[in-house]
Amino acid sequence: DRDDKVEESSAIVQSLVPRPLAPASDEISITRSFGSYKSNNLRLDPVKKEISKDFFCCAHRSARKCSTEGLEKILPNSSLLICKDCGHTSSIAIATPPRKFEEHNFVPIDDDERIEPAEFQKKLLDLLPMSFKLKGLDLDSYSPPPDIKIWEEWKSVVQRCCRTEFRFMRIKRSRSWTVFYGTADGNSRLELRISRKNAVWLLFAKEHTKRGKLRDTLNNRPIAKMKVDKSASTLTDGEWQICLPV
Repeated sequence: DRDDKVEESSAIVQSLVPRPLAPASDEISITRSFGSYKSNNLRLDPVKKEISKDFFCCAHRSARKCSTEGLEKILPNSSLLICKDCGHTSSIAIATPPRKFEEHNFVPIDDDERIEPAEFQKKLLDLLPMSFKLKGLDLDSYSPPPDIKIWEEWKSVVQRCCRTEFRFMRIKRSRSWTVFYGTADGNSRLELRISRKNAVWLLFAKEHTKRGKLRDTLNNRPIAKMKVDKSASTLTDGEWQICLPV
C-alpha cells in the first residue's frame, strides 16, 4: 500500500512539470496562427495641429458639472443648476446644501448641449504632443532682482527644466480639463489647464534641498506659465512668462 501511494504521489508531481502540448513529430508544424506582423513608427507628434473653432466650447460642454458625474458620466442640462452669484454648478439631486455656509443662489442652467467626455478627450489627444522639450526660457537676458539670495539656485532649476524631456502622462476631467506631463527623474511637471475661455500651461519643479526659501518658492507656485487664448492656432502657441522668486 505504501508503494502504491509513493507511485501515486510521483505521478502527481510529474503532471505538474511543464511540457509541450503535443509530442514533436514530422506531422506537426508550428505556424503564425495570428497572421503576419508589420512594424510602424510610433507617432509622438500631434495628429492634428490646428485647434478647431469650437475647441474651448467643447471643453466646457464636456467638463464635469457635478460631483455625481464622476469621470465619464454627463447629466443633461435639465438636471443641472447654476449659482447666479458665483457660477457654481450642481445637479438638482444634491443642490440642497447640508450646511448653511454651502448655500448658493441656484437657478436652472441655460447652456449649450452637453457632449460626451470621451468625444472631447479624443479631440484633445489628437492635438497633444506625446513628448517635447521647452524652448524660449532664456534667463541670461534677465538681471538678478535685488536682495534675492536664491537667484543662482533658482536659475539652475529652470535651466534643468529646459534640458529635460517632458512626456505625456494622463488627462484628468473635473470642472475643467487638465493634461499632465512628467519627466523621467520626477523633478519637473507640466500642466495644461483648459477652460471655456483659454488654456494655460504651468511649469512646476521640485528641489530636494533642505527646508528654506528655494523649496518654499518651488512648492507654492509655478516657475513659468504660458497662456493659449482662442486666437491661437495650436495648443503650443504663446509666450512664456517667468515667475521670478521675489
